[in-house]
Amino acid sequence: MAAGAALGLGSVLLAAPMLALAMKAAGSAYLLWLAVQTARRGTPRLAGAAEPTGFITGLWMLWHNPKGWGG
Repeated sequence: MAAGAALGLGSVLLAAPMLALAMKAAGSAYLLWLAVQTARRGTPRLAGAAEPTGFITGLWMLWHNPKGWGG
C-alpha cells in the first residue's frame, strides 16, 4: 500500500478495495513467475570465477570489518 500512496494512488485504492486486491494478486503472480524462471536456469556457469572463501577466511574478514565490531 505504501507504493500506491507514493504514486498518488492512495485515495483510488481506498475507494476501490478490489483494485488493491488485484494489484496484490498481480504482484504475487509476478514474483512467482520470477521464482520459476530463476529455478529453471540451474547452476550458473562462471568461467574463470574465483573459488569461494572458506570459513576461516570469512572469520578473518569479519574481524577486520569495523561495521561488525558493534557499538
